[in-house]
Amino acid sequence: MKKILYSAIILVAAVVVVQLVSCGQTSADDSQPVIAIIGAMYIEVNPIKSEMEVTNQFSEGNATYWEGTLYGEEVVLVQSRVGLDNANSCITYLVNNYDLKEVIFSGVAGACNPDLKIMDVVISSVVTFDYDPLTHQMNFSWEADPTLISLAETAGDSVSLLPCENNPNPQIVTGNDYTVENITEEFLYKDNMWNYCQVQCFEMEDSAIADVCTSNNVPFVCVRCISDYSTPESLKIDYPKYKDNAAKNAAMVVLEMIDELQPPEIITESLADGMVSILYENTLEAAGGVPPYTWSHSGNWPTGLTLNTSTGGISGIPATAGNYNFTVEVTDRVSTQSTTKGLSIRIASWTGTATFKLETLYKVNLYKDNLWLYEGSKLVAKFYKYDNTPQAESVRNSFVPPITILENENVPHPLGLVPVEIVRLVLTTDNTADEISTIASFTVTKSVLFARYGKIKTEYIKPGADKPALFKEYTDIKKQYIKAP
Repeated sequence: MKKILYSAIILVAAVVVVQLVSCGQTSADDSQPVIAIIGAMYIEVNPIKSEMEVTNQFSEGNATYWEGTLYGEEVVLVQSRVGLDNANSCITYLVNNYDLKEVIFSGVAGACNPDLKIMDVVISSVVTFDYDPLTHQMNFSWEADPTLISLAETAGDSVSLLPCENNPNPQIVTGNDYTVENITEEFLYKDNMWNYCQVQCFEMEDSAIADVCTSNNVPFVCVRCISDYSTPESLKIDYPKYKDNAAKNAAMVVLEMIDELQPPEIITESLADGMVSILYENTLEAAGGVPPYTWSHSGNWPTGLTLNTSTGGISGIPATAGNYNFTVEVTDRVSTQSTTKGLSIRIASWTGTATFKLETLYKVNLYKDNLWLYEGSKLVAKFYKYDNTPQAESVRNSFVPPITILENENVPHPLGLVPVEIVRLVLTTDNTADEISTIASFTVTKSVLFARYGKIKTEYIKPGADKPALFKEYTDIKKQYIKAP
């Protein structure tokens, strides 16, 4: 009978535990990695909670917890209540029950730096505690995460902080903060803490957060907005007047941090085709997140091309034709996620043949035999002197590739009755100066000129021959023969 009763008690207890969890007491055990945001007072967490999609709320000890998403990030927001003990209980619970990506504290503070004004924001690069008035040193200090500090600084530059009558343009500063156990400590040692330790502001929770996070390798940063000047008079007059807006300023920076934690977006939709043996240059583009970006690729990457991991530039000389499908990935300076996108580059080469033949000294015959063009927008006959000095060009085809060309045509020198010395058939982009590939090249040599001279003699005696034109060509051949290769 005792055994049955004992088993029943255990069963009831188990049911109660299950019911507590299913009713939303906490879903921490099976949650994915989260960002924890902590504030001591409701005025510090409420501006953040109002932006959240809350999925669960519960209390643990003196603290209140809200689970949900904030700008797409999984977060747990906590009102810890004021003081070191409350902050320690809160952060200990978070570390023991959540997979924390980072911890951000948002709240108000009293100024220590005499240059700070109410509504200025302090990003705590080092949290300090236990000031020794004899040695003017801190017995404890913890460094905030450099990446989160940088993110907070970037976020601070992006928001419009609420001003006050004596501070129309609040500033963002980065430096040391100090955790006081009671407010009389800041009154007594304020000047010395600034002069010897460069303490920017006073607060009552950060060292507990910093200590537990550092011990558990959790990145953290604290964002504080000045609500008073750390004097009895200012605490009595300024703090009640400005604490709400000061809390909002700190929250605005934190909200912007979370927003900028979103991974960057790859905005490149497609990449231009390339040509074998021709320099290829292009650039991947991204938007959002916090630059600078870091790029990488995986998959079937074109041989001969390299990706600049810092700029996203793609460059090099493609070695092999083909269709290359690959994935590019980008991360920014602070995001915990990366973004990928599938892209492709087609590396092409032209096939077929093209030949030139001298028709007259001033005209060439161009024969294109199954010339299959994969890339480019113009097919251009370019004329040069023997020293390769450009003379003129003649666009033979404007097309959208791919296209097959099979034709025989006469191409007169674009400058008129100017002797042909060198002519090349070139594949170009819309800008004919941007050459993709030379398809065929023809040089009028001495042997070519001698052959043409023989034909002139035959044509000259035929009925109806244009003897003046033939005689001019004959004269020009004699002049060109001397310098021809």
